[in-house]
Amino acid sequence: MNDNAANALLKMLEEPPGNAMLLLLSNTPGRLLPTIRSRCQRLELRPLDGAVLEKALAEHLPDAAERASLARLAGGSIGAALTLAGGEGGVLAQEADRLIDNAREPDLLALLTLGEKLFRLQDGLELFGNFLVESLADRIRARAHAGAPGLERWLALLGRIEQGFARATGLHLEPRQTVLTAARDLSQVARGGAL
Repeated sequence: MNDNAANALLKMLEEPPGNAMLLLLSNTPGRLLPTIRSRCQRLELRPLDGAVLEKALAEHLPDAAERASLARLAGGSIGAALTLAGGEGGVLAQEADRLIDNAREPDLLALLTLGEKLFRLQDGLELFGNFLVESLADRIRARAHAGAPGLERWLALLGRIEQGFARATGLHLEPRQTVLTAARDLSQVARGGAL
């Protein structure tokens, strides 16, 4: 939010319309003005548990293996799982996992083919970047919970990849170059120690 939008929201929070409930959603509440945060009641929303998500998907997707895979990829969101089921999302999520799995020795031809596919898909680069960041973050989180040392390199890499895909998406840069850069960075860090 820019300053004008924040001030307009603050005015509405100070003098809310009658019989209204305002819900302010933010994935980074720390970036909201303190005066806005002080006038809101915080409600933490958590992703759905995998079993709950699979059960909810059962009425839409008959294949149990597909439901389990989509539940893992969707990050606890029924909407994200259904979006993945309806398009190229599942394939792109698998490509993101494959890129991380083969980080030490990336397949250049496969990466160029992936970049070409992302170019042809609407929002393909953004979607792939989100999957790559989520998959890498999940692996880092799992290693951190296991008490693994030396995750600083991986955290720094995660930040670089996230920024690279955000910049490439915002500026409509070449998907192949973005994927190759991410693969190169992954390879350099993976050679120092697998995740």
